[in-house]
Amino acid sequence: MNGFLLSGGVFTPINFPLASSTGAVGINDTGDIAGFYTDTAGKTHGFVYADGAFSTVDVAGASATELTRIKNWGQVTGIYTDALGEEHGLTGQ
Repeated sequence: MNGFLLSGGVFTPINFPLASSTGAVGINDTGDIAGFYTDTAGKTHGFVYADGAFSTVDVAGASATELTRIKNWGQVTGIYTDALGEEHGLTGQ
């Protein structure tokens, strides 16, 4: 799976470096992107792509983190899976 950004009729790939797959899910008015990627070990992490750079976002102790939305002021929302396999909503800055 690959993420893409459509802007001005042009598709630009959004792929987290060295990830086996990337999902770009949310974008704000300034072009910051929130999503998730799977690393080569099979673990899922959230990410924010802003100002041309990726940042990983993981909930401490979670087995998986996925970001689904990013607000204009940088607040993100998403879900994470705890050690028992239960999913929970998340929000943060």
